[in-house]
Amino acid sequence: ADQSGIPEGVNLPEEIQRRTDRLAVMAVAKAKIAERAQTRYAKEKAQYDTQMARRAEQEALGQKPR
Repeated sequence: ADQSGIPEGVNLPEEIQRRTDRLAVMAVAKAKIAERAQTRYAKEKAQYDTQMARRAEQEALGQKPR
């Protein structure tokens, strides 16, 4: 009864292995995307922090921030 939904010509163990392999590939891709996002965030935050420090320094000297 459980086998009635499987299309003809499908090798179940091979299909399970194929799907498992695809999940592993997707997990690696997801990790790379997360790593790139973290790197980008760190770079943008460093630029922002530098800009804010420069602005605070200008304000401390009585200059208008640019």
